[in-house]
Amino acid sequence: MFKTLTSILVLGFLLSLTACGQEAEAPDENESNQQGVEEMNGWQLEVQAVQESEQLRVDMLLTNKTDEVQTLIYPSSQTYELVLTDESDEEVYRFSEGMMFTMALIEEEIETGGTQKFQESISVADLEEGHYTLSAEIVGKPQNEVELPTTTIDVDITKS
Repeated sequence: MFKTLTSILVLGFLLSLTACGQEAEAPDENESNQQGVEEMNGWQLEVQAVQESEQLRVDMLLTNKTDEVQTLIYPSSQTYELVLTDESDEEVYRFSEGMMFTMALIEEEIETGGTQKFQESISVADLEEGHYTLSAEIVGKPQNEVELPTTTIDVDITKS
């Protein structure tokens, strides 16, 4: 069921990206959009951050670019880590801080060309307007133990 739902979500996302004759909607003046892509060992991690009012929506896409079906193994129910730092490199947000995760091995199979999607919302209501750095990491490891890419993007927080 989870794989079917994930496939439907990914297909919908890809279809929305490839709509013919459609103009991209201009971002609202209070909405900032930053993205980054890193590739390593046959894997691609794409991260996009969009500020929507007092929330920073972070979308992460992990794509298997190898020529084989891959199994990711997560040591707990935590699938990713996000860290937001300010201009002085001080950590202002860590996804896992204060969280509890189920300690169980979780395996996810990803087909060749298949994508796993993750999404998180970060409250920026208490942050000052300015420049930040967001680091995204998938905490699972492929069965062949290769390292997955991490992606770091610049994020500008604005206040209305």
